[in-house]
Amino acid sequence: MGDGAFREALEKFENLYTEAAEVDAFGAPFMTLATVSRQARPTVRMVTFMGVAEDKFTFFANERSGKGHHMASNPSVGLCFYWPQLGQQVIVEGDVVMLDEMAADKLWNSRSRSSAVMAWVSKQSEGAHSREALDDRYHDTMTRFTDVRVPRPAHWVCYGVEPSRLQFWRSDWKMRRHREVYLLSEDGWKHSYLDP
Repeated sequence: MGDGAFREALEKFENLYTEAAEVDAFGAPFMTLATVSRQARPTVRMVTFMGVAEDKFTFFANERSGKGHHMASNPSVGLCFYWPQLGQQVIVEGDVVMLDEMAADKLWNSRSRSSAVMAWVSKQSEGAHSREALDDRYHDTMTRFTDVRVPRPAHWVCYGVEPSRLQFWRSDWKMRRHREVYLLSEDGWKHSYLDP
């Protein structure tokens, strides 16, 4: 996807993301992920954005989880980044693919140790017996990987969203809003403005 409009959209996103991270390093990487079940029921949740790789917006998920099953049956997803300190929102729509093992491992190794351990501990979307049992599994797993890098569990995969639409929304203190869209069409990427 070497289209100029797409490159412009990616650069705009990356500049915004850098600015958001400088203002709020903890909150900036969180994004909303929307998926749709086989029964056409939408679900949203917050996930951690791992960066843009190979022109894809990447994140990790347990492929055995609810969202994993959703994406296996319907690859169309939506992402929403909202940075209130900047008055900025970015919506990304597209299809999700799995990154290859090498790319997934590279991104996995950038995760914090506690986050990597939690991936081993959590049986996402399954019933939990108790908070204490979860805490015990966490401490046991921390001990297991005391002196080694925490490897990526085979069922934790790195997904990448191949965008077909990016929308940028901005609001200032006077509540004046600005919206623009980058859309992939049969003729390539197009840029346009929307009424707020």
